[in-house]
Amino acid sequence: MDFSTCRRQLAALLLFGGLSGCAQLSGPPPNAEPLLLGARFANLPLPSADALFELSPAMKEFLRTEMRAPVRQHGPQLGLFRALSEGGHLRIDYDASRTRTAAETFDARAGNCLSLVLMTAALSRELGMSVSYQLVEVPDIWTRSERFVLLNGHVNLSLGSVPRGLSSREMGRYTVDFQPVEDPRLSRVRPLAEQTVVAMFFNNRAVELMEQSQYDQAFAHLRAALQADPHYLNSWNTLAVLYRRSGDVSRAERALQALLAVEPGNRHAASNLAAIWRDQGREADALALEQRLPPPPFADFDRGLRLASQGQWQQALSAFERQLRLAPDFHGVHYQLARAHAQLGHLHQAREHLELAMEQAPTGSLRQHYQAKVKALRRAG
Repeated sequence: MDFSTCRRQLAALLLFGGLSGCAQLSGPPPNAEPLLLGARFANLPLPSADALFELSPAMKEFLRTEMRAPVRQHGPQLGLFRALSEGGHLRIDYDASRTRTAAETFDARAGNCLSLVLMTAALSRELGMSVSYQLVEVPDIWTRSERFVLLNGHVNLSLGSVPRGLSSREMGRYTVDFQPVEDPRLSRVRPLAEQTVVAMFFNNRAVELMEQSQYDQAFAHLRAALQADPHYLNSWNTLAVLYRRSGDVSRAERALQALLAVEPGNRHAASNLAAIWRDQGREADALALEQRLPPPPFADFDRGLRLASQGQWQQALSAFERQLRLAPDFHGVHYQLARAHAQLGHLHQAREHLELAMEQAPTGSLRQHYQAKVKALRRAG
């Protein structure tokens, strides 16, 4: 199975708001209580961490019936491993639209990579197996939603030890990976505690809720993330984005400064803080902070959007083409290239980019949207 985005993190506010890297602190974390008390959100109950791993009736029935023969023949580890492999008993589609619990993933037969890891862990536990989680450190992969710039990460998990006498591939631990890295030399793997995986889940859900402007729910999920693993610093960055989007800029600034106090090299927090300072008229301070940062990941895309809004389509086309070289698999840049080409009368090129946008769209609704645009363009041509 070939899946992408495992988890999403807010990195840079930019024009939209953003997500952070995969930082985790080894020393004492910042104290979150002063920042959480008195916030302008409803005091909703925290979501349960246990619910992430609960089995649905359908999952129990699957283990009782369809997995009975594979487990008896191969044992629980190899049986489950094969069930999750392509052509196995359990076919799951990739869906980036929502981070699901184990039961939601199984029942929908779809999920992002983190969702699939949770589902596998829940099934493994029911079969009496231990699991371990790994963060796969790969080169930065940036995407963009309607409101946020997103830095995508990758998580997998391993099942327990394997009996002797198996092939080299099956020795040691079974690694269940829904997006195997094509070139292992480009990645490193480090272990993750389960509480960090739980914090990642709640952070993901907070981002998704923020995209729907459900700020009270997002705040509850971020409180749960900080409770699960206060050392998982991405939650601090996401909390700052939430505060800024809800109009509490003072708390956003304090959250970022607290994060930078314990991790001065966190470029995502620094970028977000620079954006806040610029809004406050502190241009010199923002520029000094940004001098330590790499260029924003979607600078040319943003420039293209500004030029397009001004009707400067040729210049916008050039900006989108530069962005395409940096993010060739981003559906949004293909869509904007299609718009620019259409405005300039290049209907053939516009159709080609729309078709690429449709192929790369992360959700079914987006694919349908692009497909409708392709059909309309064909009628016009």
